[in-house]
Amino acid sequence: MHIVVNEDLKAYIDPLTAEEQEALERSLIKEGCRDALVLWGEILVDGHNRYGICQKHGIPFQTLQSSLFHSLEDVHLWMIDQHLGRRSVSDFQRGVLALRKRGILANRKPAAVSEPATDEIGASETPW
Repeated sequence: MHIVVNEDLKAYIDPLTAEEQEALERSLIKEGCRDALVLWGEILVDGHNRYGICQKHGIPFQTLQSSLFHSLEDVHLWMIDQHLGRRSVSDFQRGVLALRKRGILANRKPAAVSEPATDEIGASETPW
C-alpha cells in the first residue's frame, strides 16, 4: 500500500511535544497500533505520528479510507474537529483551531438558496 504524507497536512496541527512523542512510541511498541490511520485516497489525513513510528519499528497498522472528504477544506475541517475533541489541547490551541475553522467556513460559498420568483411588477409568487 502506498501512503502519501502531505507535509502541509502533517504541519496543519501542532506537533507532539517530545514527551508525548516518546509516550506514543512506547505505547505503539508495547501494544501495537490500535487505531487505524485515516486516508483520503493515498493521502494520510490522521495518524502522521503513528505512521512514522510504525514505519520506524516495523509495527503493522490498519488504514481506513474515508468517504467524508470531497476537498482539502473538508480534510482541514475534519482535522480541526478531531483535535478540538481532545483533552490535551490548550485553550490557545483551541482558539487557533476555532479561528482556522471559522475562516474556512466563511470562505465557503453558501448553499444555493432559491429566491422566490417575481412577476413583472415585482410581487413574489407564492405557492399558497
